[in-house]
Amino acid sequence: MSDKLDVGDPDQVRDRQQKSESRDKRIENGLRLVLSHADSRLWLYGLLEEAQPFGEAFTGNSHTFYNCGKQGWAKALTQTMLTNHLENYSKMMK
Repeated sequence: MSDKLDVGDPDQVRDRQQKSESRDKRIENGLRLVLSHADSRLWLYGLLEEAQPFGEAFTGNSHTFYNCGKQGWAKALTQTMLTNHLENYSKMMK
């Protein structure tokens, strides 16, 4: 079976959308599980701390690009936690 989507086929479009929504729900549930335990919050905090999402990325040389990459995922994750998991994000930051 081909992985190509025929956007003219309503059944394929509906199936692809359902798979996408299911995947998004599973990802959100995974984050909820990580944030629900003190040790996993500490682990996640350590990763965020290393990425320095609110630090200065600019170095004056090509290391700036590396810093921006580290910060990119951390900022996106922080936004998700603030939007959907504010209470557990607050626990993690304490």
